[in-house]
Amino acid sequence: MSNEHKEPESHSFLTIPDVVFPSRVVKNLLETELQNYLGDKSYHSEETLSWSKELADELKFKFKRMNVPRYKIAVQVHIGENRGQGMCLQTRSFWDANTDSTYSASFQNKTLWATATVYFVFVYSK
Repeated sequence: MSNEHKEPESHSFLTIPDVVFPSRVVKNLLETELQNYLGDKSYHSEETLSWSKELADELKFKFKRMNVPRYKIAVQVHIGENRGQGMCLQTRSFWDANTDSTYSASFQNKTLWATATVYFVFVYSK
């Protein structure tokens, strides 16, 4: 039997990200994807749930392809019928303003409105 002492597994903690998401690129991607996906669609209440999911999945995939390490990505898409009404969407978050960020973009045509929001949350430990 060996009396070797094993060191505990070490963890890596970063307090500042090596790379951050480029805000102009993120905003442009959100606006472009909303326009491309919804530009020719008319509002149908039965389809908006699947559209929201598909668009959110596509956006998340594209942001993950940017390969910015150590970030969790969450995407939220809201689609509603455009009847000329006002709409206010709010979120409340608890995070580090130095490392985490959020971006939103909106789209509207004659029959529907949409808002896409992406959250980038830095993961401190590996």
